Amino acid sequence: MSKIMDFDNIEDLRTTHLVKWSPEFTAHDVIPMWVADMDFPTAPSISDALQVHARSANFGYRHRPARLFESILNWFQQRHQWRMQTDWIVPTPGVIPSIQMAIQSVTNPGEGVIVQTPAYYPFFSSVTTHNRELIINPLIGSTDGYRFDWQLFEAQLTKASAFLLCNPHNPVGRAWRMDELTKIVELCSKYQVSIISDDIHCDLVFPPNRYMPIPILPTTTDVDVVYCYSPSKSFGLSGLNTAFTVIPNPVLRKKYLSKLHSTGYYWGNSFGDAALEAAYAHGVEWMDTFKVYLSRNIEILTHRLTEIGGIELMPIEATYLAWLDFRATGLSEEEVSQRLSMAKVQLEKGSVFGEDGRGFQRMTIATQSFNLEETLSRISRVF
Repeated sequence: MSKIMDFDNIEDLRTTHLVKWSPEFTAHDVIPMWVADMDFPTAPSISDALQVHARSANFGYRHRPARLFESILNWFQQRHQWRMQTDWIVPTPGVIPSIQMAIQSVTNPGEGVIVQTPAYYPFFSSVTTHNRELIINPLIGSTDGYRFDWQLFEAQLTKASAFLLCNPHNPVGRAWRMDELTKIVELCSKYQVSIISDDIHCDLVFPPNRYMPIPILPTTTDVDVVYCYSPSKSFGLSGLNTAFTVIPNPVLRKKYLSKLHSTGYYWGNSFGDAALEAAYAHGVEWMDTFKVYLSRNIEILTHRLTEIGGIELMPIEATYLAWLDFRATGLSEEEVSQRLSMAKVQLEKGSVFGEDGRGFQRMTIATQSFNLEETLSRISRVF
């Protein structure tokens, strides 16, 4: 297996200062499977680009080169059949800052923003910190996965100014289908509700599912949509603080830039820019191989959980995050967490994703297969 494809290689992450591998876990032989970060080295093309950039003689403010924007345009056209335009792209320091700028740009204080639970927990504070009303729209869960409560969603749209969509959805692993996204667009258009779409996991969708950006749908919308992206989850670049939004509406884009610049953000991180460009320009082979490896981990997880009583895996259509249902164990969330602690395994409690997540735990499976196997062996000894 070539270097680019050897995801079974492992380095000692305990001394890297990675949040995932904090001393509070590693000092006690706890396997950390909680935060949405991978355990793999990033693509060699990215490491090489960063080393070249590190040899630069000057690290002052830099204009972003045209080739950086071209890498984004080419990636999204080839991978997702979306023909963006360069001037739609607004670089940002991260997806959550992108979302917060979008909320401030498309809503006014006191107006409502719909968030679907279980939800990535920074969504909640992104709404409330800016004095907007948080409108909770619970997804309907079943053994087949999660779906919209369309009746409730439409009723809530009458009270909202924005809908915060997660496409694909973290933590429940849904890759929203064309018919679902089309209905979202039609309903938001009907009630003139702007859409803020967190699409950070768009490159991590598994066949036969696919990522569907709203602009390629067979429908049109007259409401504003802000798309939030980053290669951080797909390529393991969270520590480089590099992201971008896509805003087709020039009037909204100007307003968004004004909000962004008011935070003091102008030029960005040149190392993050170098990594982003390398990811999209040269990361195809690595990404394709990574997804095959993740698919194998999903197979391992699915098989092993059939041997452990009371834990059900929700279908993983996208992301490297497994949403595990512990409710059939009859244990409270605290009791589940206590048993996991006894097993020396750290997952993410479902309740942090909203009350609709209580009874679940989120597991990151972007790790070496033998590490996943060991994690599941430890869990099997306490359930």
